[in-house]
Amino acid sequence: MSDLIASDVQGQVIDSPLVTLYEVDLPNGSKLYLHSGLDEDITSIEFRDHILNSQVNTYEPFPILADGFEHSADGAISRPSLTVANVGNIFKQALSGFKNTDLVGQRVIRRQTLKKYLVGESPDLSNPPIELARMTYVIDRISSENNISVIFELSAIHDLEGVKLPRRTLVGKYCSWSYKGASLYGKGGCLWSARSKALDSDGTVGDDVTPATDFYHPFFDVNNNILASEHVVSLEAVSGSSGSVTQGEIRYVNGEYYQAKYNQNTVNVGGNISKSNSRWTWIRPYNGWLTATSYYKGDLVRKKVTVNGTTLDTVWICILDHTSSATNSPSLDSYIWQQEELCSKTLEGCKCRFAAVYKPTNSEGIYDGHREALIKGTKHLGITLPFGSFPGATKFR
Repeated sequence: MSDLIASDVQGQVIDSPLVTLYEVDLPNGSKLYLHSGLDEDITSIEFRDHILNSQVNTYEPFPILADGFEHSADGAISRPSLTVANVGNIFKQALSGFKNTDLVGQRVIRRQTLKKYLVGESPDLSNPPIELARMTYVIDRISSENNISVIFELSAIHDLEGVKLPRRTLVGKYCSWSYKGASLYGKGGCLWSARSKALDSDGTVGDDVTPATDFYHPFFDVNNNILASEHVVSLEAVSGSSGSVTQGEIRYVNGEYYQAKYNQNTVNVGGNISKSNSRWTWIRPYNGWLTATSYYKGDLVRKKVTVNGTTLDTVWICILDHTSSATNSPSLDSYIWQQEELCSKTLEGCKCRFAAVYKPTNSEGIYDGHREALIKGTKHLGITLPFGSFPGATKFR
């Protein structure tokens, strides 16, 4: 807001009427320039652009009413409404082929100035534009629509609830990014390594130069169950479901491995150890893929493949009984293997990976020169996730 107009509105007498202008973004990048009319006439008016001052925009008169633009230091963020006349489809004609619903997610700027500062009124004062503070909002939804009027509800641009990106709506629960997409395909917001390389105990990322003990490769399935080396987990597990258990302890019960999420005075507190017991995480063991080996539906193996010139280190599940050979090894386009190491598309899936705490043991194995270790039942509270919400879509997995 300029000092000149501030002096005008603070005076005892305002010698020029207040003019309200609206700029509405259209989906094709163009804008609607509207004003609600002046008292003495309803002709178009001109005002300079607030970014490119040399550009003069023409604002067409239109029956429009705005309400609720007040600011408050406390309470909820204001959500103004914009009522536009719809008699005889005149607003539809102004949209140049777009529908009212196409405006949801588009930006609206409200500008206010005095009539004397319009282009042509005071030539010596029109450049740069003299105006009150601009207010910018986004059309959040259509709250009412009939043959007489259309009412748009607006939200502040920093109010993320309901803001629409192209073809997507911002939500906080699910993720639509391609798992490991940034490293495998060079796009998307999932920054997890294609080889699932995790931070080691000294806070550095493992690579082919550092000692093998720096390598940790945590794997999880789409339901956040742990995928772990059968060699390592079998040596760490305690058979049976009797006695107390500490957080992170692994038990072997009824042919399955489970990790305790909490300290428990009695193992059977809260129910028997099972996949449905929320106090335990199911551990699914895998082995390294080998040739000339009989594999059966449901078997898990670990094998690296190359995708777009990048090494993908992952766990696969057999979907068809067979004997392995060089021609039927796991791959993304295989008809007998499919990738089992996938993300749950939730923040919990991110935390399982980025905030994993590792459990160094004497039974650690080595896979392709890299250390295999188990994770504890806790999360690293000092790790910040690379995002706090996701641009979601209808289909999440």
